[in-house]
Amino acid sequence: MSCLDLTFRRYYGKEFKGAFARGCERLGIRVTRTKPRHAWTNGFVERLQKTILHEHWRIAFRRQYFTGRRSLQAALDRFLAFYNHERTHRGYRLNGRTPASVLKGAVAV
Repeated sequence: MSCLDLTFRRYYGKEFKGAFARGCERLGIRVTRTKPRHAWTNGFVERLQKTILHEHWRIAFRRQYFTGRRSLQAALDRFLAFYNHERTHRGYRLNGRTPASVLKGAVAV
């Protein structure tokens, strides 16, 4: 059991139902929906997706020919490790720190 309150915020998409919802429930992850017509509630996710596209996939697809899902996932996993542990973030919440350094300093409630 985790000491963190895990929440997954989603928009109204059918891909987040069925097996995905059951998996979240099994892991103790609360699933909530974004508010309709409130784009700013999903802004962090949209920004992350844009960053992954521009800083990873556009470069990766120029350098490597991917032959399957496993090689795509391995490349994404490497980028996310870099993104979370090495790449500093300029946003107002992280202010030059990495996400991993902020989470390590988090206090469980």
